[in-house]
Amino acid sequence: MKKSETVAIKGFKAVEYMRKVRRQINEETRDMNFEELKKYFDNKRSPGK
Repeated sequence: MKKSETVAIKGFKAVEYMRKVRRQINEETRDMNFEELKKYFDNKRSPGK
């Protein structure tokens, strides 16, 4: 069985990236109610609709 090759992106820090994205989402959704949050995440998941 052939081992699949993976390519790492030099300098990419997964944890730092995750924290940055989480902070951004928290800032964008801070004062939203449930309905607004629902619309926000629906739009994020399917931007083409």
